[in-house]
Amino acid sequence: STAKSSIHYWRRGLWFEHSKLFLMLRPLTTKEGDMYTSGLETITSLGVNGQHMMGLIVDEIHKLIHEWYPGLEASTILGDYLQVRVPCTKCAQLGFKRQFAFDFPECAAAIPTGHINCPRHPDSPTPLAHLTPELLLLDMPQCFLLKSDDVVCIQDEDSKLGVGGYGIVYRGTVDSRDVAVKTFIESPGSTPADMLKELRQEVN
Repeated sequence: STAKSSIHYWRRGLWFEHSKLFLMLRPLTTKEGDMYTSGLETITSLGVNGQHMMGLIVDEIHKLIHEWYPGLEASTILGDYLQVRVPCTKCAQLGFKRQFAFDFPECAAAIPTGHINCPRHPDSPTPLAHLTPELLLLDMPQCFLLKSDDVVCIQDEDSKLGVGGYGIVYRGTVDSRDVAVKTFIESPGSTPADMLKELRQEVN
């Protein structure tokens, strides 16, 4: 049988429902002190399908901002024009009425540990897999992911194929097949979030 799906639009949002996935997009306004911030709230179902959908949406939003509103990517002495905030899922699980919102760079910096500490429940860390699965590439098809042991690459001048603005390409092998291996160059002022954005653009 064919799975049924439905799309609902209203004046300020969109709801997509399928037997294996749901997605909701709607405007979001938050208040911190006397300051109001407008944004976009994105909610997807749990599981691989939801993670994949969230990753696609995040990538497309970043791409649109970069192409159409590059000025929003700038920083000033007062901070960044554009902020990506991630609500703490553990806050909701523990019954807090208001979820703490992490800055995206905070989440990116926590990649090595795989979790991040929320000030509202410091003794119970929040797994990054529940917050930002795209940071851990959990939304990517498994065929795109390789273990480092599967890749043979000697980073020397003899193996160098080229140099670009963001990285150096070397000759390597995977399962005895010749491949090109790109290593990213960490430029001054770059952050883990910047490096991840470049990586995801390469994959997409």
